[in-house]
Amino acid sequence: MFRATGWTIGVLCCIGMVQAQLKLPNVIDSNMVLQREPLAARLWGWDTSGAAIRILLDGEEVAHTTATTNGTWAVDLPQHKASTDHTIVIEDGATNFTLTNIAFGDVYLCSGAFSRL
Repeated sequence: MFRATGWTIGVLCCIGMVQAQLKLPNVIDSNMVLQREPLAARLWGWDTSGAAIRILLDGEEVAHTTATTNGTWAVDLPQHKASTDHTIVIEDGATNFTLTNIAFGDVYLCSGAFSRL
């Protein structure tokens, strides 16, 4: 039978308080294509509540935000002409992601079923 002691409870509480870190969804990665102007491309992810997120495009800060109380964040990048070979850095001061070979262009998402008439 398990018997909880003060030490065990203290360790479990500390484990629950481990800080989250900057995370991105799988669709945001190097070699991706983002929507070009006139629309804005959106980046999003997760981090510790209140974390300051900075987005740099080719070394220049283009957006920043703060993670919400539930740890989510999202930014819209400024409109960008169709072009290739860009670098995006997403950072929160403790963790950063460097995404390379980013292109801006037309992005299409197609779905549907084929039927014979």
